[in-house]
Amino acid sequence: MAAQGPLAGDFRQLPTEAWQALHRAFAPEAVDKGRLVDNGRLRALISEALSGGRDLAKFSLGQLRAELEERLGFATGGLDCRKETIAVLAKAQMLKLQQGQAAGVESDSEDDAAAGATPKKREKRERAGESAAAGGESGRKRRRGAVLPAEPMEVHLNGTKLQAAPRGFASGRAGFYACRTVTVTVDGQEREAQVLVQCTLLG
Repeated sequence: MAAQGPLAGDFRQLPTEAWQALHRAFAPEAVDKGRLVDNGRLRALISEALSGGRDLAKFSLGQLRAELEERLGFATGGLDCRKETIAVLAKAQMLKLQQGQAAGVESDSEDDAAAGATPKKREKRERAGESAAAGGESGRKRRRGAVLPAEPMEVHLNGTKLQAAPRGFASGRAGFYACRTVTVTVDGQEREAQVLVQCTLLG
């Protein structure tokens, strides 16, 4: 005969915090399993979960933990004890992906600029490229030795002030870079957003 009384029913209909507290109380072994997963394993799983063109702006840490729990075969809440670790590893992986995307955008922009150049400009660039190749190591050193701006650049976004730090890019050019999480208002609601600022100095 099914149990009756105030505790009967589906506990998962309770608020999230209450459900997780019950889960920890009645299934402590699941929490212990979460503590046994080393950071290297978590980092690899997080990298897999965030790769593949996923929209990072719409992917919450709660969704990420649920996906990791499913991959590890844990019950719901099995990784609650690793919330902070997962958050740190996830933000580091997101930053790595965003930096890779930024480098790709810069490379594409340079290719587009080269394709749109006049024949005379293309000829000058080709000669400059040949000279750099002939210069060998000294040419590469000059590219790596680009002079960085002395002061950061201040950027204002939706009332938020960002400081973009001086930075040298893979192209050999200098500029400014910043990556921060800010609060923005979308359709009347406040939401967190990852903002990437990259400014490459062309001259």
